[in-house]
This record gives sequence, C-alpha cells and structure tokens, in this order.
Amino acid sequence: LQRNQRERSYQTLARIIDALDGGRMPHCYFLFTGTPAFFDSSRGIRSVTPLYDRISVVETGTYRNPRQPQIHLSRFDTGKLELVALKVIDVYSQAYREVDRERVSHRFIRAMIKKITGRFGGRVDVIPRIFLKEFIDVLDKCEIYENYDPAEGYEFEAGHLKGDLKAEEEAVMVVKF
Repeated sequence: LQRNQRERSYQTLARIIDALDGGRMPHCYFLFTGTPAFFDSSRGIRSVTPLYDRISVVETGTYRNPRQPQIHLSRFDTGKLELVALKVIDVYSQAYREVDRERVSHRFIRAMIKKITGRFGGRVDVIPRIFLKEFIDVLDKCEIYENYDPAEGYEFEAGHLKGDLKAEEEAVMVVKF
C-alpha cells in the first residue's frame, strides 16, 4: 500500500486495539495475521511506535508465552493441513448439514493437498488459505449438488497419487493420465 493508506490502516488497527483494551467491545476477539515483515519491518507495524508498543512480543528464549498479543505459529505441514480440513468439515457440518464423507474422504483430502501443493513446488506453508478456499468450494458443491463428485471434477494427476493410494482406492477416483 501507499504510505498514507498504510498509516491510516495502522491507525485503525490501533483504535480497534484501544477499544478492546478499554472494554468497549466485550466478547469480541480479533485475529490479525501477517508475515514477519508486517510485524517487524520498517514499513510494517514497527513504523508506528504506539501500535508496535501495544502488540510487540517479549522474546525470552525457548518458551513462548501464548498470552502475549502476538502468537507465533509454526509453519504448516501436510499433517496440520489435514487436521485443519477435518476441523473445517466439523464446522461445516454444524453450519449446514453433515458432509458426505464418501465423496469428501480422508483419501480425497490428502490427494487434494498434494494437488494444490504441487502448484507451489510442494510447499505446504504457502497454501493454507488457497487450499481452504478450494476445499470449502468442494464442500459447498457437495452440499448443493447430489451428483457432484469432487474426485472426478478435480482431475487429479497420477503423479500426485503415487504410493499414497491402494489399487482399490485408485479405482474409486477418476485419475487423468
């Protein structure tokens, strides 16, 4: 963003934090995410000293304090992304109706993760948002259309499935060679 837009955004963030600290928004929880540069670079939050003072972190070594304003999250890996997908299924099932686990199976989730990470050289840590957007789209289509088969519509490439699926599992999925 241009400097004036960035500064206005940071001032808005400071006002939200002040309102939370002042008890003017009870029962509200805000989650802001950002890259390390957003939090620590000269163009990031560090450029607005009052804001940085409010949300900076005290680094004391190995033991991180989860009660500080910033929570450090470790990078995503395939296992974490699978767990997030399963949690999304739970939340989705409560919001709409039970997800059809035959169409959106654990095998499908793993294959979808491999398909999407393949676009980014296998890096899982850069795709959680992209994966979740596509995953929710799949859940929506399964809920809306009874005849939608995500494995068929996704056209998984065989290279992404090698070694992960048994022969009978591959027979269930349409694999485009």
